[in-house]
Amino acid sequence: MLVDRSLRLAVRNFSTLFLVVFVVIAPLHLLYGLVFQDVVALRELHPAIAEFPETRLVRGVGRADIAQAKVWFWVLVLVEVAALPILTRPVRRVLVMDANAEVPTVVHAYRRRSPDGGSRLPVVETSGPAAAALVVVVCLALAGGVLARLILGRVVELLPDAAASLGMAIADATARSGAAAVVLTAAVLAFDARRTVPTERTPDLY
Repeated sequence: MLVDRSLRLAVRNFSTLFLVVFVVIAPLHLLYGLVFQDVVALRELHPAIAEFPETRLVRGVGRADIAQAKVWFWVLVLVEVAALPILTRPVRRVLVMDANAEVPTVVHAYRRRSPDGGSRLPVVETSGPAAAALVVVVCLALAGGVLARLILGRVVELLPDAAASLGMAIADATARSGAAAVVLTAAVLAFDARRTVPTERTPDLY
């Protein structure tokens, strides 16, 4: 079953798959946290600042700054989503190396040309549509990512304001990288399973 196979492979190679995604996502979050450091530091006061006049500032942060930070946050989300198809190839290399009884690494995932080209992953038997199984994995990954983000958010609250932006950036990147690693594993397996399914030929009538 695709769900079981995806979860087992993701757990077995989680550290490598996580780092494959993290090295791409983390710099984006760190840049966001650096640019909007003051806004992130006052995250608990955002509802109150939203009620203030436009000209009133709290530690140099006003309503316009919070609105701008929200816009760029969604831009960051769109960039992350756009990067997912690019990450499928290094993720596939990790899975193929694991299938070949090799030790996958992040360096090989990004630099190794083979076996990505000719090798295929073991065929995954699916009891239903691969798309439905992929949706299940996505839901499980999102639930795990949200839970991880909540836990890491509690830890970040213990940090001083000066380190809040860095802590929030790492927490966001960690939670999303973990969820994306699981989703990409399932997506690669689903695509390979679809490629290996033979097309049915219509019987000749004459």
